[in-house]
Amino acid sequence: MEDEDDDDDVDQETHVFGAIVAALRLAAVEDNGDDDFDDIDDKSQKVIDPLIKEIREAARADKYFVMLIEEIQNDFHNAKSAIPFVQQFRVISDNLSIYDGLVLFGPRLVVPWQREKKS
Repeated sequence: MEDEDDDDDVDQETHVFGAIVAALRLAAVEDNGDDDFDDIDDKSQKVIDPLIKEIREAARADKYFVMLIEEIQNDFHNAKSAIPFVQQFRVISDNLSIYDGLVLFGPRLVVPWQREKKS
């Protein structure tokens, strides 16, 4: 029973922390005088990080990255006939996932090559 209370406390602290971060991000947008709310997702009303938005757009525009996403969705069943860019990810395929058009390697974001070149 005590473990459940500890879990509830952690869940509540995580929720509060998330709310604080969201409020600070929104305050930062307002402090910058940025009235352009294109970075707010209409469905969820969450502020979208401009860098993540840019990376997501780069991912959609990168044909090799799109092929990688398709191969991840197909559990790398066609990896042997895939292009070398996609084949190199086969070794770590168990650690790859897709979230909202982005590829994650564990908790890390896989950055599309075109976007990476800009940095």
